Amino acid sequence: MVLSIDIGNTLTKFALIEKGRIEAYGSADKDHLQQVLAHVRQKYEDKVQKIGWINVNQVLELQDYLGDWEVFCQLIDSTTDFPIKNAYKTPDTLGTDRIVAVIGAQTRISDGAVLVIDAGTAITYDYADEYGTYHGGGIGPGMNMRFKALHEFTARLPLLEAEEIAPLVGQSTQESILSGVVNGMAAEIDGIINNYKSIQKGKLTVFLTGGDASFFEKRLKNINFASSNLIHLGIYHILTHQ
Repeated sequence: MVLSIDIGNTLTKFALIEKGRIEAYGSADKDHLQQVLAHVRQKYEDKVQKIGWINVNQVLELQDYLGDWEVFCQLIDSTTDFPIKNAYKTPDTLGTDRIVAVIGAQTRISDGAVLVIDAGTAITYDYADEYGTYHGGGIGPGMNMRFKALHEFTARLPLLEAEEIAPLVGQSTQESILSGVVNGMAAEIDGIINNYKSIQKGKLTVFLTGGDASFFEKRLKNINFASSNLIHLGIYHILTHQ
């Protein structure tokens, strides 16, 4: 059994994976991470053989929370032997979560190129061609970041959160903000997917993941799969292919 840990900007997500199947998963914020990992360690102490982790939030050091499980632990970073060719021009600056999510997506398909869209604190686009080479993609502000920017960089606009109903024609300031952020973001994502399709003449499978994936899944026209577990599957594949 592999314990996969993804330390993100907001939450730390974990999954227990056996024979490629996710048996359990969960998340915790920094204040509760030690208790959650202690519970996982107690319940699965005799089963976990490998632990792989990635760390976007560089302030948090996982070793401080693992206790005697540290001996099983492997940090996945730019020095890791990835089962994919990396053509990114600055691999040392590449967020490990980006390439690991692509590796996870590749385990879900038999052939063709993949595009992974991670809608979280930031929204990222990551592309690997039909030959399995990772090329990079794009980074933009996520949904909550857009709401905060409108509030903080203007004098009168309120701070909002996402709502299920976002009318195209906003008839109040609140509706107008929802329209601009939610509908604008959905149109942006679909448009960028179309741009990738224009450069990829063969099969392109599009994955949506991240904390806001469930919110945007039904609003997007060009998504093939929505999955919250791509990074965990990628970590599992990295650890078990070595």
